[in-house]
Amino acid sequence: MTRRLSVVLALVLVVFVLAGSCSSEDPGAVMPGIVQMSKDNFDQLVGKEKAVLVEFYAPWCGHCKSMAPEYAALGAAYEASTNAKDLLLVGKVDATQDSDLGKRFGVTGFPTILYFAPGSLEPEKYKGGRTAEDFAKYLSSAIAGLRLTIPIEPQFAMELVHTNFDAVVKDPSKAVLVMFYAPWCGHCKALKPIYNTLAKVFSNDKDVVIARINADDAANRKIATEYAVAGFPTVYFFPKGADEKPVEYKNGRNLEDFLTFVNENAGKHRLANGDFSWECGVIAELAEAVALVATSSGESSKAAVEAVKAAAAKLAESEDAAYYIKAAERIAAKGPAYVESESARLKRTLGGSVAGDRRDNMVRRLNILTSIQKHMK
Repeated sequence: MTRRLSVVLALVLVVFVLAGSCSSEDPGAVMPGIVQMSKDNFDQLVGKEKAVLVEFYAPWCGHCKSMAPEYAALGAAYEASTNAKDLLLVGKVDATQDSDLGKRFGVTGFPTILYFAPGSLEPEKYKGGRTAEDFAKYLSSAIAGLRLTIPIEPQFAMELVHTNFDAVVKDPSKAVLVMFYAPWCGHCKALKPIYNTLAKVFSNDKDVVIARINADDAANRKIATEYAVAGFPTVYFFPKGADEKPVEYKNGRNLEDFLTFVNENAGKHRLANGDFSWECGVIAELAEAVALVATSSGESSKAAVEAVKAAAAKLAESEDAAYYIKAAERIAAKGPAYVESESARLKRTLGGSVAGDRRDNMVRRLNILTSIQKHMK
C-alpha cells in the first residue's frame, strides 16, 4: 500500500469516527471541528485572516435539530482536511443565549447560516441545502484551494419512485421492506445509516429488497396517501406471494429489531455482519445420517451413503441436501477426519476477503459440516 493511499484511508477513518461522536439531534452538542461561539469570543474569531461559517441556532428548533448531524459531519470533515484549519473556521452560536449577536446580524429565524469572508464582518447569508455535502461544496467554491470532502458511504437501499414502486413491491417472488421518508425529517436521517446497514446485510439475497421512497416528493405523494402514511418514517413490509397484503412495521428501530423482523418474515437467517447464522443449510435428519457414514466401514459404509442419498432424494430441490451427499461420499473415501480438515480449511478461507455468493456458499457448507460433526460425537 502506498504512503499516499495510507494517508487517505486514515483520513476517511477519522471522518467516520468523529462523525459518529455526534450523531444526536442536539444542535448544542459538542462537535469536533465546530467552534462554540458567543459574545465573548465572536469578534476575536470573525473578521480575521480566516473565512468563517457560522450557524445561529436555537436548542428547541426542529430544523436545527435535524441539521445537527450534518453540521457535525462537516466538522468531522474539517478535522480530517489537510488544509481547512489554515483557511477556515466553522462555528455555531446559541442565539437564545447570545441574542444580541443574532440581532447584530439580522437573524430572525433558525437556523440562519452566515459566511464571513476573510477580514470581513459583512456576512453573506447561506441559502443552499443543509447537508454536509452542500456545506462542503459551498465552502470549496468560496475559498480557493480548500480541500474539504465528505466521504460518501455506498448506498445499499433501493430508491423507489412512483414509476417503479408497484413493480418492485408487488413482485410475488420478493419480500420487500419499504421506508417512507421525508428529506427534512430528523428521525428519518437518524434511521438512514441503520436502514442502509440492513440493506447491506441482505444485499446478497435476490428475493429480499430493502427499499425507501421519498414520500415528500410531489410525484410520490399519491403512493404515500394510498398506504395512509401520516408521519415519517413509516415502514411497510410486503411479503412474497401475489395474494399477500402489506403490513406496517411497528417494531423497534435498531438494527437487531429490523434484522429479526426480516429474517422471520422473509425466511432468512442473516446475522448483523451479513453472514448466515448457524442454522442456515442445516438439515438435522441428513446430518445424523451422514454421521453414521463416519462410524461405518466397508459395505456398511456404502449402505450408509446410500441411506443418505435416499433421505436426500425426498428433498430433491435442496442444494443443501446435495452437499450432505457430497460430504457423505468424501467421508466414506477419506475417513472421518475429512470433516475436521475441511471445516478448518473453510474457516481459514472465510477469515480472508471472500465475499458475495462465494462467502454465502462457504458458510452454508461450514454449517453443514458442523451439524454432521455434532452427531459424530
